[in-house]
Amino acid sequence: MSVHSPMPAHTRPLWKTICAGALALAFAGQAQAADGCGYRVDSGTHATWPGGYQAWVEIGNQSGETATSFEVLLDTGGTAITDGSLAKYQPTEGGGYLVNEPNWLQWQQIPPGASYRFHFNGEPDYTGVTPYLISINGKPCDREPPEVSLSASARYFTAAGTLTLTAEAADNTAVRKVVFARDGEVIAEDWEAPYRLELAIDGSGNGRHVYTATAYDPGGNKAVSEQSRLLVAIGDKFFGTAPDGEPDYPRLADYFDQLTPGNAGKWASVEGNRDQMNWQNLDTAYQFARDHGLRFKLHTFIWGQQQPGWIGDLAPEEQLAEIDQWMAAVAERYPDLEMIDVVNEPLHAQPTYKAALGGDGETGWDWLINAFALARAHFPDAELILNDYNILILGQFTNDYLAVIERLQSRGLIDGIGLQAHFLERAELPVVQSNLDALAATGLPIYISELELNFADDARQANAMRDLFSIFWEHPAVVGVTHWGYLEGRMWRENGYLLRADGTERPALQWLTCYLAGGVCDHLVPEYIPAGWSGGEYGLTLEAELYDEGQGLIASGNQVAFTDDGDWIAFRDVEFQQGWDTFQVHYAKGNEAVGSISVHLDDLASDPVLTLPLEPTGGWGSSSTLEVPWAPLAGTHDVYIRFNDTWGVANVDWLRIGKPEPVPDTNLVTDGGFEGDAPSGWQSWAGAALSLSRDRAYAGKQSLLAGERGNSNQFAVYNLTGKVNPGSTYAVSAQVLHTGDTADTVRLAAKVECSVETVPDGHSTFPWLDNNTAVAPGE
Repeated sequence: MSVHSPMPAHTRPLWKTICAGALALAFAGQAQAADGCGYRVDSGTHATWPGGYQAWVEIGNQSGETATSFEVLLDTGGTAITDGSLAKYQPTEGGGYLVNEPNWLQWQQIPPGASYRFHFNGEPDYTGVTPYLISINGKPCDREPPEVSLSASARYFTAAGTLTLTAEAADNTAVRKVVFARDGEVIAEDWEAPYRLELAIDGSGNGRHVYTATAYDPGGNKAVSEQSRLLVAIGDKFFGTAPDGEPDYPRLADYFDQLTPGNAGKWASVEGNRDQMNWQNLDTAYQFARDHGLRFKLHTFIWGQQQPGWIGDLAPEEQLAEIDQWMAAVAERYPDLEMIDVVNEPLHAQPTYKAALGGDGETGWDWLINAFALARAHFPDAELILNDYNILILGQFTNDYLAVIERLQSRGLIDGIGLQAHFLERAELPVVQSNLDALAATGLPIYISELELNFADDARQANAMRDLFSIFWEHPAVVGVTHWGYLEGRMWRENGYLLRADGTERPALQWLTCYLAGGVCDHLVPEYIPAGWSGGEYGLTLEAELYDEGQGLIASGNQVAFTDDGDWIAFRDVEFQQGWDTFQVHYAKGNEAVGSISVHLDDLASDPVLTLPLEPTGGWGSSSTLEVPWAPLAGTHDVYIRFNDTWGVANVDWLRIGKPEPVPDTNLVTDGGFEGDAPSGWQSWAGAALSLSRDRAYAGKQSLLAGERGNSNQFAVYNLTGKVNPGSTYAVSAQVLHTGDTADTVRLAAKVECSVETVPDGHSTFPWLDNNTAVAPGE
C-alpha cells in the first residue's frame, strides 16, 4: 500500500468520522532520539476507539542540517494503517511501514529548530507506535550495528532429533529481525524476540554444518554472530585404521571406512629437513582415502614427541613462522581436510617450542590455545580435535583433560575430543563408561582415535574387544573409532593386530565385522581360559602390569601405578614349587607415607600370607628391590596383591617368588671387571668418551670411565646380540660411581631391537632394569 496526501500543510490533522463507540483523546508518546542526524522523532495519538486509532509522528530538527527528505520506519505494533496524510506510507516485510517525505518538502523543508508532523489512521485496537528515524537527506542517522550471539542446543547428533538455535540480539535503537543461515544459505527469518528456530535433524543432513545468525536494526545495519558448528553422524559412525606404509593398504578397504596416516602426517615426517617437504607418504594415504571413499583425518600438527630436529635451533619468532608455514603448506596441498588432530598428547608430550606459541601464559595453556587458533585460521571448515592417551582409565586423568578442553571450548576453537585407546587392556569398564559420560557432557563429539588390545591370546583379545568396543560404539557421543594399525608385524604394539600375516582373521576381527554389520556375534568370541603362571626351578617372576584382574589402579608401561589403599591385582592359577623360599618386589615410591602390600591366596578376603611395608625409594623414578623370606608351599593358587594403608602405595614393576639362583660361571660381558688394556665391547651411545681408569675401581684395579658427556643421554652401551638364548633368564648387575656435583639419575636399561622383517623400524623397546634418580655425588 502506498498512501499519500496532496495537502501541503504540515500540521493539518486527518480526522476519522466516528459512527459508534467511545472516543478517547491522547497527546504525545515517548520521543526517540536519533544518533547522528541531530533530529528527534516523537509519536502520539489524537484519539483511540474500539477497533481503531488516529496517531501522529513528529520529526524535530534540533541541531541537524535542513531536511528536504526523510525516511522513518514505523512500527505500528501489528496494526495496519488505513489512510494517512502528509507523507508517503509503504508496508514493509515483517510488518510496519516505511514513511517518506511528501514531494513538497524539498521546498518547505525542515530547518534547525523546526519540526514536521504527519498523521495516520490505523486498525484494529491501538497497541503502540514506535518510529525510527532512518535517514535525513539520504544520510543514515544510525550507523551502529546490532550485537548478536548464537547458541545451539547440541554440537552433534548421532540419532535423529531436534536442533534449537537461539539468537540473542540487541541494538542501540531496536532489532528489526534475525536471519538464520546454514552453510551460508538463509534458512529462516524471525521478526520478533525471542529469536529462535527449531530444525528437525535426520540422516539426510549427515556431515559438518555451520550455522550463523544475522541481526538487522531499523536502519539496515547488521551484525553476524560467531559460527555455531554442528556435526551430524546418524547411522554414520566410522571404523578406521592407521596405515604406516605400502603393506597396510591392500586389505584396508575390506574392513575400514576411515583412514588416519600413522606417521606420514607428522611434521617431522614431512619436513625432516627445513624447507624440504616430503609429501610422498602423506599423498599416498590421502589419495587412497579419496579413491576408496574413506573419511580422512590428519595426524598431527603439533606433538612434542615427533617434531623436526631443526626447530629447536631457531629463535621463538622463527619457530612461530615455521609453525604457521607448516599449517599453510598442508592447507594448500589438502584444502578439503575433514578432521585434524591439531595437538597430540598435550598432557604428556608438550613441544619444546611452545614458548613460540605463547608458552603457558595467563591460562596455563596459551600455547595450546594459539595452536588451535592458527589451525582454525588455516582450516575454518575442518573438525579440529585434541588428542591424548590415558584419559579414560582414571577419573582424575579425565578431569585433567576436561580442564584443558574447557579452555579451548570457551573460545570456540575445538570441535571434537580425541581419546587414544592404547593401554586399556586391563581398564575397568565401568570407569571407562563413566569417564566417557563426563567427556560427553561437554557437548562435543568424541573420537576414539588409537585403539588396540595388545594380547597374544586370541580369546583374551576377542573378549576384551567385545566388551570395550561395544562401550565405545554404543555411546551416543562417539562418532568414530580408529584402530591403530591392523596387520600382524605392522603394529606399534606387537600383539594388537587383527589380521594375521597369512591373511586370516583373528577372532576379534571376526567379531568386529559381524557386530558392525548388525549381526548376533557372541558365538565368534572364544571362551578365554587363563593360561596360568609357572616358573622354573629357581622361581617365577610376575610382571605386575600383566595381572589377570585388578581394581582401582592402572597398568602403565612396565608397572602398575596409582595404587591406593584397597586397590588390588590378581594372578590366576599360579603354580608354586616347594623349594621356593624367597619373595621379592621391585617398586618405586616417591611420597613419604609408608604403605604396604599384602599377599593373599585364592581369595582377597583370606588372611594375608605375607605383608610387606614399602618404604620411600627417593622418587617415583628411583626403584628398589625388597626381599623377604617366603614360606614354601606347593600346588596351584590364585595370588592377590592388595595395596594398603595410604594413597600412592607404590609403583610396582614385578614380584618374584623363588630361591636364589647360583652365580653363573660365565659372564656374558667380556672383561666385565675392566682389567684389560681397552674397554672391550663397549661403545658410546651419543658421543661420550670411554676409557679405562685406575682412579676408581669397584673390584680389581680399573673401571670404565664415561667422560665428556654433553647431556644425560650420552652413556656407554654393550651389545649382547647373539649371546643370549630365547627363553632364558639372566641376572644383570652393575656397580656405578657418580662423580658429578649434584644428585643425579643412574639408570640401567636395555634395548630390545626387533628386526625390520618382523616389526617396523622404530618399534624397539627400552625396558628399565634399574632406575635411581637421587644418587648423591660419591655414591
